[in-house]
Amino acid sequence: MKCQTCGSSGGEGGESARTRARGATTTMCSNCDRTGTSTLVLHIGPHKTGTTSLQKFMVQQRAWLQQKFGIVVEMQHAKSGAPLAHAIMDGVWAGRVASRRSLPVEELQSRMQHISDALRSNTSLVFLSSEHFCNFGATSWTYFFKQLAKSLPTDFQVCVRVVVGNRAPMDWVRSIWEERNKLSSHPESFLQALRYVTQPPDQFGDRAVSLQRLNILESVFGSTCLRPFSYEYLQERSCSLAVFVVCNVSQKLHSTEWEACKELIQARENAASNVSPPPAAIDVVRLARHLFLAPAGRAATPRAKSNCTMSLTSMDKSVQKVAAQLPTFNISTAAAFQDDWLTWMKRTQAPQPTRLTQKNVEIGR
Repeated sequence: MKCQTCGSSGGEGGESARTRARGATTTMCSNCDRTGTSTLVLHIGPHKTGTTSLQKFMVQQRAWLQQKFGIVVEMQHAKSGAPLAHAIMDGVWAGRVASRRSLPVEELQSRMQHISDALRSNTSLVFLSSEHFCNFGATSWTYFFKQLAKSLPTDFQVCVRVVVGNRAPMDWVRSIWEERNKLSSHPESFLQALRYVTQPPDQFGDRAVSLQRLNILESVFGSTCLRPFSYEYLQERSCSLAVFVVCNVSQKLHSTEWEACKELIQARENAASNVSPPPAAIDVVRLARHLFLAPAGRAATPRAKSNCTMSLTSMDKSVQKVAAQLPTFNISTAAAFQDDWLTWMKRTQAPQPTRLTQKNVEIGR
């Protein structure tokens, strides 16, 4: 299998190294224009950019997608890509305790064999998705393709397209914060959640997680393999991620053919059902927990014991009722991390929304 990856640029930093990484030509992308070349579409998320809705659609419509568009969905259920991603990371870091969400070695080999068989079939357009691929570094990607290559002929040509999204940073943080804490009796603060968008600088000096992820993808695949999208742009165009993946990435359609494809996809999509609580409800739980753990609160608790726990969550109706009564004021977040967002859009050349529509954050007084 001719599927080489470009290693990261070592200790070399700065824009010149990044430019070379972006311009790297890999056989994974140079094969894409050749007739009859098998294509692997890797959707890597990240979280809260329409990932779950896409995965559910692709799995539920698996038979129709293969019959209509020749797409083989290599997933048994919406989140079946996660154990595969964890198994790859466990394989890279040999000796560490395997993740409970990881596949056993034998099952990993079986999954990779299944993907290889699909690539070698007459259909040869294979889709695989997991937001946990976002956690891959260059070493994990190299290990992934080495495992895949074991089941493919040496001279087998593969075209790889990597679907990666971005979202207005503060909207993205708030969405992740709500998702991770809505069912927790010990939720984290919103300020703690800022780690989802910013980290210590990487070798290029970038702190934004989205830019660090982009640096890794460009160093591994080169920029021509990437199929970037803006979450806000898709919303603005009333276009789901499933439409983008099927009609744009897989079929490369334009104009009236794209519109027809979009209508076909939308006719089979289900309305999103993911419900988040009011943001203030999570802070009500945090306040209740502080009061519960305070000495006075513990003393007032009937039969207070050291192992006594609080079971309130932000999804409880009583909590949401209290949250609705709290006075709030709005803080505009449109400018927060905007430079990083614009840099990502400029570097990927993804279509931009007409404006950065980050909602205001409600802060309880």
